[in-house]
Amino acid sequence: MHDKLVLDYNAAHIDTIMKLINLPHLSPKIKTFGYYRFYPDGRHIHLVNQQDWLVNRVKTFRRVGHVFETAAQEMKVGQELYNVWTVPEVDGIWELLQAYGIWNGYSILINQGDYVESWNFACSLEDTEMVNFFVNNLNMLKRTIRKFNKAARDILWPSEAVLGHFQQDVLNREKLGLGATTKDNRFYLSLDSLQKKVGLSEREVMCLYHLAHGCTYKEAAIKMSLSHRTVETFINRMKRKSDCNKSSLVKAFHCLSTMEKQKIKRMISSTEQKLFQVPGWGDKKIGLKRNARLA
Repeated sequence: MHDKLVLDYNAAHIDTIMKLINLPHLSPKIKTFGYYRFYPDGRHIHLVNQQDWLVNRVKTFRRVGHVFETAAQEMKVGQELYNVWTVPEVDGIWELLQAYGIWNGYSILINQGDYVESWNFACSLEDTEMVNFFVNNLNMLKRTIRKFNKAARDILWPSEAVLGHFQQDVLNREKLGLGATTKDNRFYLSLDSLQKKVGLSEREVMCLYHLAHGCTYKEAAIKMSLSHRTVETFINRMKRKSDCNKSSLVKAFHCLSTMEKQKIKRMISSTEQKLFQVPGWGDKKIGLKRNARLA
């Protein structure tokens, strides 16, 4: 599967995934959840609530990682493997996890024959006691996974028809040079209340621009040729990054310099003009939907 498709798919669905898995119900110390499914030919789907980590993982590795692949090759069909994250392996995946403060976790892998599924829960580097929590509450983790698999089935197992629309969206944007929604941040909002700057992707700043100019989610979606739920996803991601509500984000946008606003306006004008040069885009009221399916 195309790496940019993996990144876009994760960004579009991770908020829903996190609601379905309900980590606080398990423990407030569990900060990271990831679902991975990988095939012998290299195809894979990743859903994880650490988008920045996933971007760097995809940049560095073409597949899930040496440790998972080796473990999968040694597993029999139907076998379950339980992996406690204590002593890191000599492997780039584990090093990358620790670089992002993700550790003291627990993985459950199942060889389903044609593919291997993995459900992963992790805490911070300091929460060493959580390893025992995972081991002592294995049945609770399994119950949570069963409920999650049922509730998230449409996201985990998309149909080829819906996936085709999503793939075409990615290909169209690549041809236009727009890149993935997980492109490196280029715009920064200064939040005086938190005394920090928050980086936004092009798509995020486009959403915020339209909201700051009085558009509703649906109106912004029409201008960007997206579904309104995709716009909601971008806004929720900005809220999560900044720990601020929508009003505070809009206020921060209006505090940008005139030069920065002009740059954003030119970028939006150029992007929207290019979008309507793609056959079929100009006739669409809400554009291609992002709740696509992966194979």
